[in-house]
Amino acid sequence: MDFASLTATDHHETGTWLHLTHPANGAPLYLDGKNSVTADETDKPCRVLVRGNRSPQVKRVLDDKSRADEMHGMRLLRASERDARQMAADHAKARDAHQRKLLAATVADWENIVLKEGEKPAQCTEENVLAALDHPSFMVEIFRRSADEAALFPDAPTG
Repeated sequence: MDFASLTATDHHETGTWLHLTHPANGAPLYLDGKNSVTADETDKPCRVLVRGNRSPQVKRVLDDKSRADEMHGMRLLRASERDARQMAADHAKARDAHQRKLLAATVADWENIVLKEGEKPAQCTEENVLAALDHPSFMVEIFRRSADEAALFPDAPTG
């Protein structure tokens, strides 16, 4: 093993599977025979393939956010008090938009995700990712997994 393999972006781009859990009780989610989401175990786990935060696609979104935050900070220093209040509101909207972009960039694929109960599983597109997973609980799970080096390097030696 060499140091290059410890920081390899290909592991981040390949990603790792995450079994989604229920936002209220943390139970793993599954798809039943009627294409309805359930906490009862079936052979169809609801899971997403999460890119690591050093994947080029994810890193680009994170870098854009850093630049936007830096620019906001510089503008805020020069703003009047009244302008600063409006800038803070605008920045909050931009932060929400960034989170949605980051979510779309981080989810590479999925299995057994339905947009409406009873429908067949949806294709993993940016639009569908935002429709199905734009929930704080799912975002936290996904973003944590994206930063989880141990999950991205499952064959790494331990001890």
